[in-house]
Amino acid sequence: MFLKRKILIFITAFLFFILFLGIIISLLFKKTPEKPFSEPVSGDITSVPTVFTGVLPTLISDEFVPPVFNEGKIYSSGMPVNNFHAVAQIINTNGDTLITNNADYQIVHLDKFDKFLIVIYNPDFEKTQTEAEQNLLAILGIDKPNACRLNAEVSIPQNVQNKYAGLVFPLSFCSDL
Repeated sequence: MFLKRKILIFITAFLFFILFLGIIISLLFKKTPEKPFSEPVSGDITSVPTVFTGVLPTLISDEFVPPVFNEGKIYSSGMPVNNFHAVAQIINTNGDTLITNNADYQIVHLDKFDKFLIVIYNPDFEKTQTEAEQNLLAILGIDKPNACRLNAEVSIPQNVQNKYAGLVFPLSFCSDL
């Protein structure tokens, strides 16, 4: 019985030793996360008391206020272009602009994405695409190389009977430059 007790104590001590050794090894090889700032911030940081008085103002108005755009040049894709809002047919509440709309094509600017969309409705895709792109260049007052810097795409809806229906393309002349 005494021998069994010695063996049991030995096994328990051995297991504690292995556990202790594992903890020591894990602490030695543990990577410490790098601190975002290498130097401590000097000076005192004081808090400013905030006092709430009155009623919170309404942040979102129910009243529609149309966007106001300056005359002359505005920026699109980081470059100056003519203010297409001045010739727009419709500007909706979020700033999206219907620039041109006719039976053959539509030119739209999506304000949130700063993106021009040309949608072709005429089955003669190539001819109408060229006409729409030339109209976009004239409205914006830019040349073809600068137009290629724009965030722009040309598409033709599925319901138009054409081999390109449902596809999206870049401006046609951008692959040539």
